[in-house]
Amino acid sequence: MSYELDYERKVSCPCGNGQIIKKSYSNDWNQTRLSIYIECEKCEKEYHVESETKLYLVPNGENLHRNSNYNTFETPFFEELCLCYPIDVLNKVYDVLCKSTTYSKIKDERTRFIVRQSKTSINRTMRISSVKKCVLEAIQKYNDVIINYDKETKRIADVESRCIIVKGL
Repeated sequence: MSYELDYERKVSCPCGNGQIIKKSYSNDWNQTRLSIYIECEKCEKEYHVESETKLYLVPNGENLHRNSNYNTFETPFFEELCLCYPIDVLNKVYDVLCKSTTYSKIKDERTRFIVRQSKTSINRTMRISSVKKCVLEAIQKYNDVIINYDKETKRIADVESRCIIVKGL
């Protein structure tokens, strides 16, 4: 079975000489595809389309996505720890993990939570030794992660201020 066009919407581009087009397709298995593109030579040279919670025209060469120093699609667990917990908490958790050999012996609730969180992250384990390594890595890279996160937040805000929000699609 092939995809069939469900609807097509068009709005004027920023320069007014072309259009931004959104097309929605579906097939007999309720699978959908969405196509959004700029149909204007001038605007196509200046912008590309990015969809977050809103539809944006983003200056070419820029993006609204958070850049990471790590070549993964998912945030590394140690980076999650840095962004979710203050350094003093991570130090306490590490101390508890150093004194523990199994999950059942851990009494500190925050440490137990982080061990469980490790199971659902890309780390996918509750082994104390593995979690301890991740917590130690978070402690060692804490300042770099926080600085990079702050820089990325500022960069994204700057790019967003130069974007055009597409309305009416």
